[in-house]
Amino acid sequence: DIQQWRTKGRAVLREALLWPDEPVDFAAKLLKTEARDGYSAQLWSVQLTKQSRVQLMLLQPDNTAPAPAVLLLHDHGARFDIGKEKLIKPFVADARLPSAQQWADKYFSANFIGDALAKQGYLVLAADTFGWSDRGPIEYDAQQAVAGNMFMLGRSLAGMAAYEDLQLVEYLKQLPQADSSRLAVLGFSMGAFRAWQVAALTDDIKTGVAVAWLNSYRHLLTPGNNILKGQSAFYMLHPGLAAKLDIPDIAALAAPK
Repeated sequence: DIQQWRTKGRAVLREALLWPDEPVDFAAKLLKTEARDGYSAQLWSVQLTKQSRVQLMLLQPDNTAPAPAVLLLHDHGARFDIGKEKLIKPFVADARLPSAQQWADKYFSANFIGDALAKQGYLVLAADTFGWSDRGPIEYDAQQAVAGNMFMLGRSLAGMAAYEDLQLVEYLKQLPQADSSRLAVLGFSMGAFRAWQVAALTDDIKTGVAVAWLNSYRHLLTPGNNILKGQSAFYMLHPGLAAKLDIPDIAALAAPK
């Protein structure tokens, strides 16, 4: 039975995060805003979890009607000075603008995906994963050390990243300018992994776009594969989960959206 399989599979996935539900007061504070072509760019400070207060970029269309909303999840890319800025154009005076534009030129035909969506009337949200941009840099050996410390606390780095993505969905859906019945997630590379993961974890996400990250464990278990090297791989390794669900199984929990 597909529905029973989805219910049980999602429970297995959620348990593997090793991160309990911890409701918080987001206590959002607007830090900065910039007018753009048909929308505004806003920088917010938000209490995302009990452990993490983070800065979010929000692109809001000038139209006041509740808008369909898109959560953008950035890649790894071995580039830690930018995170959310890989997908949303930084403010004019931001020192990260040249790096962000270089990234957009390399991967997105010089477009910032978030800004392109905002021009089409979407409400767009992006945040830094722990270790990138305003939350970093935390690179390689340091990432592995963080993962080791979390294991000692009965948690995991992959679970933290996944739970924060779930909290971003919670934050997005409660915004009055968002149409909570039309929430999407879009991710690139490591962000694609996170996109199908969060789509599998919650029915609040109605559609998901995962660009360039899907595989199965039998293809990844090869000598020299990045996911076997530790370090950044711990953002995507949930302890014990591979014994129960393969990667396509997890992604398929999002079906039929």
